[in-house]
Amino acid sequence: MKSYFLVYDRKVGQFAESYAKGLDNANILGSLALDISEQDKSLATVETICSHLQQAGADRDSCLLCVGGGICSDICGFAASIFKRGIGFEVVPTTLLAQVDASIGGKNGVNFNGIKNSLGCFRIPDHIHFFQEPLNTLPEKEIKNGIVEMLKTFLLFEPELYRKAVQKISTRKAGIKELFELGQMAGRLKMQIVDMDPREKGPRILLNLGHTLGHAIEWWASCKGVEMSHGQAVGIGIVQIHKLAARQGLCNQALADRLEKDFRACRLDTDLPCALEELRPAFKQDKKRSSGKLRIVFLTEIGNPAVCEMEI
Repeated sequence: MKSYFLVYDRKVGQFAESYAKGLDNANILGSLALDISEQDKSLATVETICSHLQQAGADRDSCLLCVGGGICSDICGFAASIFKRGIGFEVVPTTLLAQVDASIGGKNGVNFNGIKNSLGCFRIPDHIHFFQEPLNTLPEKEIKNGIVEMLKTFLLFEPELYRKAVQKISTRKAGIKELFELGQMAGRLKMQIVDMDPREKGPRILLNLGHTLGHAIEWWASCKGVEMSHGQAVGIGIVQIHKLAARQGLCNQALADRLEKDFRACRLDTDLPCALEELRPAFKQDKKRSSGKLRIVFLTEIGNPAVCEMEI
């Protein structure tokens, strides 16, 4: 009989407990409900999880079962990778963003000294269990977070799916069922890249489209006490990096304009919330920085990504 320890976001507690009760041939060692926010993405939360695992008698054959969004799976993946040098890890992603992106690929980490994801590891879940049900209760803001990562993946690899998604979302023809299905398509595309390059030594770097600016915007928002979600920041990052690339002759201005128009049509944020200069301290801490320059992902056209070193 498999032994699980359940960690879940308190916001989805009813779904999490119902899911755990339905597990066949499973021994539930215990559970831990967390109030999940970006501020909880810390070593202190990882220590809390490990303490509860220890108190519950979890061993190397036990499995940490995470039910929640991307922050929850990031924290739990980190905890599962270090407790007793590694235990089982399974995820039930309950947000569109987590289903499209965060639960796939095994990047786990916490924020440290104000820098996003500066401590972490690679730990691909043993299983990811997808359900449409928890998406039905998500607020519009959370749906938009997932839409950004979905569009990002289609921009990189599937131009036709990008066009289809923009058309459905911008005309409000995409309900939860359609978004769940589009999300599954985007997730499969990401998994193909992760399988090719699990440690981000090659093509997986492309998945960082919009993230260099996005992470810097998140850092700025945290410093200023401004509410800013990951998806919101990445969406702005995707649009704004192409504006910068167009000015430097790296992509066509028409592409930058189209991305801004498409994202606005989908009711996504596109404008920088501050002057670019205010983001420079975060750029200096970016993990992809080398020799004073940033390694930036951008598109020369939809479906044709490129990577270059850029001064911002």
